[in-house]
Amino acid sequence: MAILDFPVKEGELDDAVRLLRDGLVATRAFDGNLGAEILLDDDPSHFLLIEAWESAAANHADQAWRLQPGGKLPGVAGPLSG
Repeated sequence: MAILDFPVKEGELDDAVRLLRDGLVATRAFDGNLGAEILLDDDPSHFLLIEAWESAAANHADQAWRLQPGGKLPGVAGPLSG
């Protein structure tokens, strides 16, 4: 399991979630991914991403791919803080 807590700039939660949802299509299709869900609560300053992986190696491969130009999520950094 991977749990990521994304801090969000004030007023940018909807844009951040929309951009990440688009990017999760590739995450869910990545070899070894068992699922990925965005969790929201009443706090608009952050959201959680929960990913399930067959193995730590599969998760690490996805993380390495995300650092490559083809794995980047264009625009997602804009609404995120920190």
